[in-house]
Amino acid sequence: MPLDLERDDRFADRLTLFDERLADLLMTFRFRCRLDAERPIF
Repeated sequence: MPLDLERDDRFADRLTLFDERLADLLMTFRFRCRLDAERPIF
C-alpha cells in the first residue's frame, strides 16, 4: 500500500508541475496575442 501512495504522490507532483507549465504557456500566449492586437497596423 505505501508504495502505491508514494507513486500517487509523485504523479500528483508531476501533474501540478505540468499544470503550472501549461498555465505559464497560456499566459505567455495570451500576453503575446494582446500585444499583437494592440499593435497598430500600418
